[in-house]
Amino acid sequence: MLLSFNDLFSFNSPFNLLRILHLYNCPSKKFISYLPNLTYLPDLSSLNLKICDQSINLNNIYQIILTLPKLKICNIKTNNNLKFSSSSILSINQNLSQIERLDIRGHCDLNECLSIVSHTHQLSHLVYIQTNPIH
Repeated sequence: MLLSFNDLFSFNSPFNLLRILHLYNCPSKKFISYLPNLTYLPDLSSLNLKICDQSINLNNIYQIILTLPKLKICNIKTNNNLKFSSSSILSINQNLSQIERLDIRGHCDLNECLSIVSHTHQLSHLVYIQTNPIH
């Protein structure tokens, strides 16, 4: 069965029981517009994102991810040229994140990673790989 990106995030979706979601190289305009609808997947516990589009702002993604109520596992892999500033996620209520396993690859420096981690009080497993470190 072939599904469109729109089908996945319709409010009357048959995916209400979806627990694991992998999104790789989705078109940026559609991805950003449907990102808030992840909150309508009540059982989503694992999210894997691979983002290569440089026009995507990761701040918006983290603001949604860190508030998903049942999300336990989150993997985000990007190229190094994406826009990200950890200061914009400081307004997120730190008690909301239930993430236990976090894998961040390629888009932030160590201080930004630590800022994200400060919002994940349930964190028990962290993978952080900066693919193009500054020397």
